[in-house]
Amino acid sequence: MRRSSLRGARTHNLAGIDLDLDAGQVIVITGVSGSGKSSLAVDTLYAEGQRRFVESFSPYARQFLERLERPPMDSLEPVPAGIAVDRRAPVKSSRSTVATMADVEPYLAALFVREARPLCPEHGCEAIHADPAQAGAAALVAHGGERVVVGYPLVAAGLEGYLEVRESLLREGYRRLWLPGEDGGKLADLDRTPPSEVLGAVADVDVVVDRLRATPNDERRLAAAIETAWRRGGGLARLRGERGTRLLREGLCCPVCARALGGPGPGLFSYESPLGACPRCRGFGRVIGLDPEKVVPDPRRSLRDRAIRPWSTPSTSWERTELARLCARHRIPLDVPWSELSAEQRRRVWEGDGSWDSGRFPGVAGWFRWLESRTYKLHVRVLLARYRAYEPCDACGGRRLGPAALAFRVGGLDVAAWHALPVHEARARLVALSPRTVQGRLARDEVVARVTMLERVGLGYLTLDRQARTLSGGEAQRVTLTAALGTSLHHALFVLDEPTVGLHPTDVPPLGEVIRELAARGNTVLVVEHDPRLIGVADRVVELGPGAGAAGGRIVVDGPLDQAVRAGGATARALAGAPLAPRRPRRAPRGVLTVRGAAANNLRGVDVELPLGTLVAVAGPSGSGKSSLVVDVLYRGLARRLAVADVEPPGPHVGIEGADAIERVTLVDQAPLGRTSRGNAATYTKAWDAVRRRFAAEPVAVNRGLSAASFSFNVAAGRCPACAGEGFETVEMQFLADVRLVCPL
Repeated sequence: MRRSSLRGARTHNLAGIDLDLDAGQVIVITGVSGSGKSSLAVDTLYAEGQRRFVESFSPYARQFLERLERPPMDSLEPVPAGIAVDRRAPVKSSRSTVATMADVEPYLAALFVREARPLCPEHGCEAIHADPAQAGAAALVAHGGERVVVGYPLVAAGLEGYLEVRESLLREGYRRLWLPGEDGGKLADLDRTPPSEVLGAVADVDVVVDRLRATPNDERRLAAAIETAWRRGGGLARLRGERGTRLLREGLCCPVCARALGGPGPGLFSYESPLGACPRCRGFGRVIGLDPEKVVPDPRRSLRDRAIRPWSTPSTSWERTELARLCARHRIPLDVPWSELSAEQRRRVWEGDGSWDSGRFPGVAGWFRWLESRTYKLHVRVLLARYRAYEPCDACGGRRLGPAALAFRVGGLDVAAWHALPVHEARARLVALSPRTVQGRLARDEVVARVTMLERVGLGYLTLDRQARTLSGGEAQRVTLTAALGTSLHHALFVLDEPTVGLHPTDVPPLGEVIRELAARGNTVLVVEHDPRLIGVADRVVELGPGAGAAGGRIVVDGPLDQAVRAGGATARALAGAPLAPRRPRRAPRGVLTVRGAAANNLRGVDVELPLGTLVAVAGPSGSGKSSLVVDVLYRGLARRLAVADVEPPGPHVGIEGADAIERVTLVDQAPLGRTSRGNAATYTKAWDAVRRRFAAEPVAVNRGLSAASFSFNVAAGRCPACAGEGFETVEMQFLADVRLVCPL
């Protein structure tokens, strides 16, 4: 890879930056927030590489792809093939897991295709692939020294069909049948047996292929007879001896009952394929249903106090009347809190005592079923969405796969059990696995390489089926990084945007080793980073600044780490361990919020007391359960209590004490604020609301009848009619990037 030269980069606040990139180097771009680091690494270098890549396609193919704008710059030659690992596009799909993001899932499926054998659902033993030699050897063990009869089932439809089959058998030299009867049955001459005797028990009649004694000397003859019976009997044969009858089936079958078990095929072990996905949940592992906690958000209320939330509006007075009649029929008190009603009383309210057609009331569940028959109305769909939640699929138990896929085993585990293993445990089991085929060994080695990389970047605690949308920004970025490492690319540009976000300091050194390996392959690794431990592994430090915004966008330092330290800039002060701000006196708590028995994910019945009115930091190594405690249990539990819309059920916990002191709860995470082009910092912080009200209070605005909405570019009353509040107009181009022009109005 030749040196790439960037000249005159002017993206966002970059002030005409010139930069040269050498292959085999780890280049850390650092600087204060807002100095232009991501603008240089992601929005310029990576974006231009992607744009040139799309431009290499034919005009026909380009019309189906997003046409990217050229970043404002003078030149970039040569353009390296770029791979970006950032946090700008979090995964939202419930199908995406750690295994799919790290490319473990397809190789694990390939391992099952080559190595897996199904289990018999009746006997629970692993299937065998039967061939004539194996079947003959098994028959010798079971009937050694006995006289045996090898045959196959006679198939004949009616008298005419039997006569045709009999003539065919006689021409080919088969003259004996085995007929059912006392003492296990008897041999009969095909030519002398009346058709009525055969047709009366045709399902149990066999055509005799050979009679012999099961001894080692006749093993080859026995195997040949079984092979002939399979060929003529459609893969099914019967071996009758003194110790009973043995059913023999060709191919994959149970060794005990010879039950046919289907072989593995492509897509069977993937929950992203309709062949392997559970037919009920379609591979998502969960289905949407009615959430009782949303229907009754406050169990301290009674039925008379409208504890059932969807029946608390004036339009549902008829439902409340019918509920009162139901309670009167079954002596359910209306003034007792919902939480104090017995389980049978709550079940009766929920399920009712009959149908409307019979003059009874179907309960809360029946009312929602009636609503589901009217989902063609928009307001009904909106109402149902408020009271629904996802729950584990009752067909697959949340394992995502159908029964056909779950019948197969490798190393004693089905494919869903392999996905449920933590990364470190999956790696240990794979290393100890001994594949039977060359292809299985290759697939095993690929899986081992990928899970080893996940463990090296500090993600050994994650399970392979962990949903990607539940990962923190740092975890998702490191999983994506391992997928990039698995490609074994050389002479490419890797752009990493703050890979240490959410990472404990003790886990940073292993990440640095992985990044060094990327550079050792001849790649150029561009890292946007603030962590001193990762800056220390850089071959070259590029510091932007000296300030943020208009005061930044310039290269302050470009050289080895010691040069950045001698420069005395913001990075040098951080590396030198600049003193922290003066410590303020601690605030006195204004109460305590206590979480009892938190058991979400890896939490083990944790009890935590959190003082109110103070700043509380929850720390610990990666994977120790910080987000599980704060987000999955505390935030979701409080949000459910305060009836915040669109919040998933909280993680398992006993309760949250002191929640009455909380009036509002807000989650601030690493997810982007939004994707609307009209959103900005002023609108998200509500700063524009005060400005709009001030404009609307002006005398001229009052005289003209203007409201605060008249000064908003987000609503039709105030925004420009030409550009719809965007500030520019888009001119669509057929084969080029769309052109954006400043709105003349």
